[in-house]
Amino acid sequence: MNKHIIDFFWHKGKPYLVTKELNSSHYQKEPLVGFKFNIKLKKKRLCPGTYSLLKWRYQECSEGKDLTGTGYRRCKVCEDKIGFKNAFLFNGNITNKDLREYLGQEHLVYLAQFPPDIIKVGTTSVLRKYDRLYEQDARIFAFIARATGFDIQSIERFISRELNLRESVSLRHKLKYLGLETMKDKAFNNIKVVSELVKKKLKGTEFEAWLLDEVELGELDAIGTGVDLSNVELLKKYTEVGGRVKTVRGRVVIFENNSELFAIDGKKLIGEVIEEPQQDIVLKGKNEQMGLI
Repeated sequence: MNKHIIDFFWHKGKPYLVTKELNSSHYQKEPLVGFKFNIKLKKKRLCPGTYSLLKWRYQECSEGKDLTGTGYRRCKVCEDKIGFKNAFLFNGNITNKDLREYLGQEHLVYLAQFPPDIIKVGTTSVLRKYDRLYEQDARIFAFIARATGFDIQSIERFISRELNLRESVSLRHKLKYLGLETMKDKAFNNIKVVSELVKKKLKGTEFEAWLLDEVELGELDAIGTGVDLSNVELLKKYTEVGGRVKTVRGRVVIFENNSELFAIDGKKLIGEVIEEPQQDIVLKGKNEQMGLI
Protein backbone atom coordinates (compact mmCIF):
# COMPACT_ATOMS: atom_id res chain seq x y z
CA MET A 1 0.00 0.00 0.00
CA ASN A 2 1.36 3.39 -1.01
CA LYS A 3 1.59 6.10 1.62
CA HIS A 4 1.78 9.89 1.47
CA ILE A 5 4.19 11.73 3.80
CA ILE A 6 2.27 14.68 5.21
CA ASP A 7 4.54 16.32 7.75
CA PHE A 8 7.76 16.25 9.75
CA PHE A 9 7.57 18.23 12.98
CA TRP A 10 8.53 18.54 16.66
CA HIS A 11 6.01 18.32 19.51
CA LYS A 12 6.86 18.54 23.21
CA GLY A 13 10.53 17.93 22.51
CA LYS A 14 10.06 14.90 20.27
CA PRO A 15 10.25 14.57 16.45
CA TYR A 16 7.42 12.96 14.49
CA LEU A 17 6.64 11.88 10.96
CA VAL A 18 3.01 12.12 9.82
CA THR A 19 1.79 9.83 7.04
CA LYS A 20 -1.45 8.55 5.61
CA GLU A 21 -2.39 5.88 3.11
CA LEU A 22 -3.41 7.22 -0.27
CA ASN A 23 -7.19 7.55 -0.64
CA SER A 24 -7.54 7.44 3.15
CA SER A 25 -8.42 10.19 5.63
CA HIS A 26 -6.60 8.52 8.54
CA TYR A 27 -3.40 10.28 9.61
CA GLN A 28 -0.70 8.39 11.50
CA LYS A 29 1.81 10.19 13.73
CA GLU A 30 5.01 8.16 14.21
CA PRO A 31 7.63 9.12 16.86
CA LEU A 32 10.96 9.02 15.07
CA VAL A 33 13.66 8.23 17.63
CA GLY A 34 14.10 4.45 17.72
CA PHE A 35 11.78 4.08 14.72
CA LYS A 36 12.76 1.36 12.21
CA PHE A 37 11.77 2.18 8.65
CA ASN A 38 12.13 1.09 5.03
CA ILE A 39 11.08 3.58 2.37
CA LYS A 40 11.05 3.39 -1.40
CA LEU A 41 10.22 6.65 -3.15
CA LYS A 42 7.63 6.41 -5.93
CA LYS A 43 9.10 9.49 -7.63
CA LYS A 44 5.84 11.33 -7.08
CA ARG A 45 5.14 14.29 -4.81
CA LEU A 46 1.63 15.42 -3.92
CA CYS A 47 0.55 18.51 -2.02
CA PRO A 48 0.27 17.52 1.68
CA GLY A 49 -2.72 19.83 2.21
CA THR A 50 -3.28 22.25 5.09
CA TYR A 51 -2.86 22.24 8.84
CA SER A 52 -4.05 24.28 11.81
CA LEU A 53 -1.36 26.21 13.68
CA LEU A 54 -3.44 25.97 16.85
CA LYS A 55 -4.42 22.30 16.89
CA TRP A 56 -2.03 20.78 14.34
CA ARG A 57 -4.87 19.09 12.53
CA TYR A 58 -4.53 18.21 8.87
CA GLN A 59 -6.82 18.51 5.89
CA GLU A 60 -6.28 17.03 2.44
CA CYS A 61 -5.48 19.24 -0.54
CA SER A 62 -8.79 19.97 -2.24
CA GLU A 63 -7.00 20.17 -5.60
CA GLY A 64 -5.05 16.92 -5.19
CA LYS A 65 -2.18 18.88 -6.71
CA ASP A 66 0.74 16.93 -8.19
CA LEU A 67 3.99 18.75 -7.28
CA THR A 68 6.39 16.24 -8.87
CA GLY A 69 9.41 18.02 -10.34
CA THR A 70 8.67 21.33 -8.64
CA GLY A 71 10.42 22.94 -5.69
CA TYR A 72 7.15 23.71 -3.89
CA ARG A 73 6.28 22.01 -0.61
CA ARG A 74 2.55 22.60 -1.09
CA CYS A 75 0.28 24.15 -3.71
CA LYS A 76 -0.65 27.84 -3.75
CA VAL A 77 -4.28 27.12 -2.85
CA CYS A 78 -3.23 25.35 0.36
CA GLU A 79 -0.55 27.96 1.16
CA ASP A 80 -3.18 30.67 0.87
CA LYS A 81 -5.59 28.75 3.10
CA ILE A 82 -2.94 28.45 5.82
CA GLY A 83 -2.06 32.11 5.27
CA PHE A 84 1.25 32.09 7.14
CA LYS A 85 3.57 32.99 4.25
CA ASN A 86 1.18 35.56 2.87
CA ALA A 87 0.89 37.27 6.26
CA PHE A 88 4.62 37.44 7.01
CA LEU A 89 6.34 37.58 3.62
CA PHE A 90 3.88 39.72 1.72
CA ASN A 91 2.06 41.55 4.56
CA GLY A 92 -1.24 40.30 3.21
CA ASN A 93 -4.66 40.22 4.82
CA ILE A 94 -5.16 37.39 7.31
CA THR A 95 -8.33 35.53 6.41
CA ASN A 96 -7.53 32.31 8.28
CA LYS A 97 -9.29 32.41 11.68
CA ASP A 98 -6.82 30.01 13.33
CA LEU A 99 -3.85 32.03 12.06
CA ARG A 100 -5.35 35.28 13.34
CA GLU A 101 -5.87 33.72 16.77
CA TYR A 102 -2.38 32.19 16.68
CA LEU A 103 -0.71 35.53 15.89
CA GLY A 104 -2.75 37.24 18.60
CA GLN A 105 -1.11 35.05 21.24
CA GLU A 106 2.16 35.75 23.01
CA HIS A 107 5.34 35.21 21.02
CA LEU A 108 8.95 35.32 22.18
CA VAL A 109 12.24 36.59 20.82
CA TYR A 110 15.17 34.25 21.40
CA LEU A 111 18.91 34.20 20.88
CA ALA A 112 20.50 30.88 19.90
CA GLN A 113 24.12 29.76 19.80
CA PHE A 114 25.38 27.69 16.86
CA PRO A 115 28.92 26.34 16.57
CA PRO A 116 31.51 27.52 16.22
CA ASP A 117 30.61 31.10 17.28
CA ILE A 118 27.34 32.15 15.64
CA ILE A 119 24.44 33.72 17.51
CA LYS A 120 21.17 34.21 15.67
CA VAL A 121 17.98 35.99 16.69
CA GLY A 122 14.62 34.35 16.10
CA THR A 123 10.99 34.21 17.19
CA THR A 124 8.58 31.56 18.38
CA SER A 125 5.07 31.33 19.74
CA VAL A 126 4.58 30.41 23.39
CA LEU A 127 2.60 27.40 22.15
CA ARG A 128 5.70 26.06 20.39
CA LYS A 129 8.29 27.67 22.64
CA TYR A 130 10.89 24.91 22.94
CA ASP A 131 9.76 22.94 19.89
CA ARG A 132 10.82 25.85 17.68
CA LEU A 133 14.29 25.63 19.22
CA TYR A 134 14.39 21.87 18.56
CA GLU A 135 13.40 22.55 14.94
CA GLN A 136 16.35 24.90 14.64
CA ASP A 137 18.71 22.61 16.58
CA ALA A 138 19.30 25.65 18.78
CA ARG A 139 20.77 23.77 21.71
CA ILE A 140 21.85 26.74 23.86
CA PHE A 141 19.44 29.65 23.96
CA ALA A 142 18.05 32.69 25.75
CA PHE A 143 14.53 34.14 25.62
CA ILE A 144 14.81 37.91 25.87
CA ALA A 145 11.55 39.64 24.84
CA ARG A 146 7.85 39.09 24.26
CA ALA A 147 5.10 40.53 22.07
CA THR A 148 2.14 39.32 20.02
CA GLY A 149 2.76 37.52 16.77
CA PHE A 150 1.65 40.62 14.90
CA ASP A 151 4.50 42.68 16.39
CA ILE A 152 7.24 40.15 17.05
CA GLN A 153 9.01 40.38 13.70
CA SER A 154 9.59 44.12 14.02
CA ILE A 155 11.65 43.66 17.18
CA GLU A 156 13.48 40.67 15.67
CA ARG A 157 14.49 42.72 12.64
CA PHE A 158 15.53 45.67 14.81
CA ILE A 159 17.82 43.48 16.92
CA SER A 160 19.25 41.78 13.83
CA ARG A 161 19.98 45.10 12.13
CA GLU A 162 21.36 46.97 15.15
CA LEU A 163 23.60 44.15 16.43
CA ASN A 164 24.37 42.55 13.08
CA LEU A 165 22.91 39.19 14.14
CA ARG A 166 21.72 36.55 11.71
CA GLU A 167 18.02 35.72 11.44
CA SER A 168 18.82 32.31 9.96
CA VAL A 169 21.59 29.70 9.90
CA SER A 170 21.82 27.51 6.82
CA LEU A 171 21.31 23.76 6.95
CA ARG A 172 24.68 23.36 5.25
CA HIS A 173 26.39 25.19 8.12
CA LYS A 174 24.59 23.10 10.75
CA LEU A 175 25.60 19.89 8.98
CA LYS A 176 29.22 21.00 8.78
CA TYR A 177 29.48 21.35 12.56
CA LEU A 178 27.05 18.63 13.60
CA GLY A 179 29.73 16.41 15.10
CA LEU A 180 31.50 19.27 16.90
CA GLU A 181 31.12 19.13 20.67
CA THR A 182 29.68 22.35 22.07
CA MET A 183 31.94 24.32 24.42
CA LYS A 184 29.11 25.06 26.83
CA ASP A 185 30.82 27.57 29.10
CA LYS A 186 31.88 29.67 26.14
CA ALA A 187 28.47 29.36 24.47
CA PHE A 188 26.58 30.41 27.60
CA ASN A 189 28.92 33.34 28.12
CA ASN A 190 28.43 34.49 24.52
CA ILE A 191 24.65 34.34 24.91
CA LYS A 192 24.79 36.34 28.17
CA VAL A 193 26.99 39.03 26.62
CA VAL A 194 24.74 39.45 23.58
CA SER A 195 21.62 39.47 25.81
CA GLU A 196 23.06 42.43 27.71
CA LEU A 197 23.86 44.19 24.44
CA VAL A 198 20.26 43.68 23.30
CA LYS A 199 18.95 45.22 26.55
CA LYS A 200 21.19 48.27 26.13
CA LYS A 201 20.23 48.70 22.47
CA LEU A 202 16.48 48.53 23.24
CA LYS A 203 16.64 51.05 26.10
CA GLY A 204 14.78 54.21 25.15
CA THR A 205 13.18 52.64 22.07
CA GLU A 206 9.58 51.62 21.40
CA PHE A 207 10.65 48.03 22.11
CA GLU A 208 11.94 48.56 25.65
CA ALA A 209 8.62 47.56 27.24
CA TRP A 210 8.77 44.22 25.43
CA LEU A 211 11.94 43.08 27.21
CA LEU A 212 11.50 40.23 29.68
CA ASP A 213 12.15 41.18 33.31
CA GLU A 214 14.55 38.24 33.48
CA VAL A 215 16.30 36.50 30.58
CA GLU A 216 15.54 32.77 30.39
CA LEU A 217 18.83 31.05 29.64
CA GLY A 218 18.82 27.32 28.91
CA GLU A 219 19.96 24.20 27.07
CA LEU A 220 17.84 21.68 25.20
CA ASP A 221 17.79 18.07 26.34
CA ALA A 222 19.68 15.70 24.06
CA ILE A 223 17.55 13.47 21.81
CA GLY A 224 18.99 9.99 21.39
CA THR A 225 22.05 10.13 23.63
CA GLY A 226 25.34 8.31 23.10
CA VAL A 227 25.44 8.78 19.32
CA ASP A 228 28.84 9.65 17.82
CA LEU A 229 28.12 12.19 15.09
CA SER A 230 31.72 12.63 13.94
CA ASN A 231 31.25 10.24 11.00
CA VAL A 232 27.82 10.52 9.40
CA GLU A 233 27.08 10.35 5.68
CA LEU A 234 24.44 12.72 4.35
CA LEU A 235 22.24 11.22 1.62
CA LYS A 236 21.27 14.00 -0.76
CA LYS A 237 19.77 11.86 -3.53
CA TYR A 238 18.23 8.45 -3.04
CA THR A 239 15.37 6.29 -4.29
CA GLU A 240 15.20 4.03 -1.25
CA VAL A 241 16.34 4.40 2.33
CA GLY A 242 15.94 2.61 5.63
CA GLY A 243 17.36 1.79 9.02
CA ARG A 244 16.75 2.59 12.68
CA VAL A 245 16.62 6.23 13.75
CA LYS A 246 19.27 7.01 16.37
CA THR A 247 18.71 10.72 16.82
CA VAL A 248 17.21 13.80 15.16
CA ARG A 249 18.93 17.19 15.10
CA GLY A 250 16.63 19.92 13.86
CA ARG A 251 15.38 18.64 10.51
CA VAL A 252 18.21 16.11 10.10
CA VAL A 253 17.23 12.48 10.73
CA ILE A 254 20.23 10.32 11.64
CA PHE A 255 19.83 6.56 11.37
CA GLU A 256 21.89 3.39 11.43
CA ASN A 257 22.06 1.02 8.48
CA ASN A 258 24.54 -1.81 7.98
CA SER A 259 26.52 -0.62 11.06
CA GLU A 260 27.03 2.87 9.57
CA LEU A 261 25.35 6.19 10.30
CA PHE A 262 23.47 8.06 7.58
CA ALA A 263 21.42 11.24 7.56
CA ILE A 264 18.56 12.64 5.49
CA ASP A 265 16.70 15.93 5.49
CA GLY A 266 13.34 15.10 7.09
CA LYS A 267 11.63 18.18 5.67
CA LYS A 268 12.41 17.08 2.12
CA LEU A 269 10.27 13.98 2.64
CA ILE A 270 7.10 16.06 2.97
CA GLY A 271 4.78 15.38 0.03
CA GLU A 272 6.57 12.24 -1.16
CA VAL A 273 4.53 9.18 -2.11
CA ILE A 274 6.25 6.04 -0.82
CA GLU A 275 5.92 2.32 -0.44
CA GLU A 276 7.31 0.34 2.49
CA PRO A 277 9.13 -2.85 1.41
CA GLN A 278 8.99 -5.77 3.84
CA GLN A 279 12.65 -6.59 3.24
CA ASP A 280 15.23 -4.41 4.96
CA ILE A 281 16.98 -1.94 2.69
CA VAL A 282 20.78 -2.16 2.95
CA LEU A 283 22.83 0.95 2.18
CA LYS A 284 26.49 1.06 1.21
CA GLY A 285 28.20 4.12 2.64
CA LYS A 286 31.16 6.05 1.35
CA ASN A 287 32.50 6.80 4.83
CA GLU A 288 32.44 10.52 4.14
CA GLN A 289 32.55 12.62 7.28
CA MET A 290 29.60 14.97 7.56
CA GLY A 291 31.96 17.66 8.77
CA LEU A 292 33.52 17.75 5.30
CA ILE A 293 30.27 18.26 3.41
